[in-house]
Amino acid sequence: MPLSKDGILEEHCFIKIGTNPREYVDETGKSIPNRIEPCGTYGLTNHRKIDDLLSEKYKLPFAPLTEEDKKSWGDNPWPPEKVKWW
Repeated sequence: MPLSKDGILEEHCFIKIGTNPREYVDETGKSIPNRIEPCGTYGLTNHRKIDDLLSEKYKLPFAPLTEEDKKSWGDNPWPPEKVKWW
């Protein structure tokens, strides 16, 4: 996740909806050849994924699951340390 000296993403990536095989575009809608993380559909990602990516990058513990997370996911393929985002 390359950031400029000001902490701004140098490149942006969005999934172009309805394409098969999947296509990616930048913030101007121009096609880009490969996925760049973080990448999302209508936004780059959500707060949980950003937290997990930073924890992985800087070898920090992952945020614990909340009771709401557990209700939503049950016994799904979490914890985050077992999920590979890219």
